[in-house]
Amino acid sequence: MKQEAPTSISGGSMSLMQVFLLPLTTSALFSRSTDPVKDSLVVYQQGEEDEGIAFLRLDGMILDIGSGPIPAPGYQHQRFLRELEIAFSNPEFQAVVLYVNSPGGGIYESDEIYQTIESLKAEYNKPFVVYMGRLAASGGYYVSAPADWIVANRNTITGSIGVVISSLNVAELLERYGIKDQTIASGENKTILSPFQELKPEQRAIIQSIVDESYGYFVDVVAEGRSMDTEQVLEVADGRIYSGRQAMEEGLVDEIGMLETAFSVAAERAGVNNPTIYAFRQQQWTLIDRLLSMSPSFDFSRDILRHDAEGPRPMYLWEW
Repeated sequence: MKQEAPTSISGGSMSLMQVFLLPLTTSALFSRSTDPVKDSLVVYQQGEEDEGIAFLRLDGMILDIGSGPIPAPGYQHQRFLRELEIAFSNPEFQAVVLYVNSPGGGIYESDEIYQTIESLKAEYNKPFVVYMGRLAASGGYYVSAPADWIVANRNTITGSIGVVISSLNVAELLERYGIKDQTIASGENKTILSPFQELKPEQRAIIQSIVDESYGYFVDVVAEGRSMDTEQVLEVADGRIYSGRQAMEEGLVDEIGMLETAFSVAAERAGVNNPTIYAFRQQQWTLIDRLLSMSPSFDFSRDILRHDAEGPRPMYLWEW
């Protein structure tokens, strides 16, 4: 299908300036509400009014960095969960297409998306198609696995099925400069993975058990989503990455194509011929928002790093 410029609710193509200046607009399917996510639906591609397909994007690292005075740029976890709910629950949408461009992220957030998709699929029974963009690795693949059909670009980087917990050890560096750690804890494992202490073998076993458990969940998700035996998944789930074509050869994706391919598959599975594609408009940032985001008081990058105040955490993340 040919992609058209976004249109206003009254029809007709809008200029680039109009698109930029247009406030969040409710599509013809909804009356004005107090839900900013629902009100952000716009026509991405015009077709028959009674043949709707919802189009969502998952762009960036999958982390819930919370909310503050200004929404963080990039991926917003709670907003995305709300978009999923709207896409599946609205009866005017006959299918859902998800564009994934992500290296993965937190195991909690990735699994929350997966569980949400599984629940919504069971409740609303709509075709769910994933298109993989430049990158759909680790957690990006985890959230794609429950799709009814996965389309990847031949140059997509995907796979990286596995878990990682990153930590630094600067104990020798501190000793070199005469700096000593004086942390007081209730037990020797309370400060496990502290950068100021060596990791003992028994502590490594504790962390490895958590990694293994999360890895087992990942393997189960892939096995169920791709209708593969566990042994088959284990053969391809050693953390390596695959190109889109390699992933198709291993049974991890269904088809090589473009975004239009995913729309066509969704339309065919939904039994519609000329669907209108409805997309969620991404939040517009004003100049003031961008200036405020540069202030040290609004450090959005802190949560992107795994060595922040929350400490090391298990991640479904492709580390490059």
